[in-house]
Amino acid sequence: MHPTMQSTQLLNPGQSSVLGADQPIYATAKQLQWTFPDIPGEYKVLLVLGALHIEAKIHEMIGKLLRDSGWATALSQAQILTTGRAQSTLEEHHIKRTRYAHQVSLVSLHLWKNGAYSAYCSGVLEAPQSQENWDELKRTKSPQFRYWSTIMEFELLLCRFIHSQGHKITIVRTVDSDAVVLAIHFFSSLGVLEQWVCFGSGKSP
Repeated sequence: MHPTMQSTQLLNPGQSSVLGADQPIYATAKQLQWTFPDIPGEYKVLLVLGALHIEAKIHEMIGKLLRDSGWATALSQAQILTTGRAQSTLEEHHIKRTRYAHQVSLVSLHLWKNGAYSAYCSGVLEAPQSQENWDELKRTKSPQFRYWSTIMEFELLLCRFIHSQGHKITIVRTVDSDAVVLAIHFFSSLGVLEQWVCFGSGKSP
């Protein structure tokens, strides 16, 4: 820790150091901070887990929310994953597979949500509410809608975290034209450098 602290003070005097570490080193470093609070104390060095461990914990958090929701069954019935692999994504046994499952889930939920809003717009006689107001109203009236909207927010948070770790090129494989429209729509907000769309090479969400 001392070389990190010295380097930080040389470049930015008065700033606390930030040190990333894998789980075993992180645990040992935290014990040192608690044992010797005056030397490498928490107010001098901010310890953070490695990006892979943070992503794994996000997967576990979302998995706990999705348990007994039928999410894993839906993945297997849609032939996105086999039954065993879909169930394992709730426990985050395979980080790449779990990441893919949440990406598919996020796109699927977004498509269904947009479809529900389109059905609402075509079914009202007066001017329809904006999608933001409609979304807020549905959240207050429907616990199920609020639950899946919360899942979407966590999955979007996961995608943003993955992007923040340097993923600058994305690829979208789909047979659904709505997914192509969404990919183009969100391109600028994701901050990626390139986005490839393979239309007709994936599965419908």
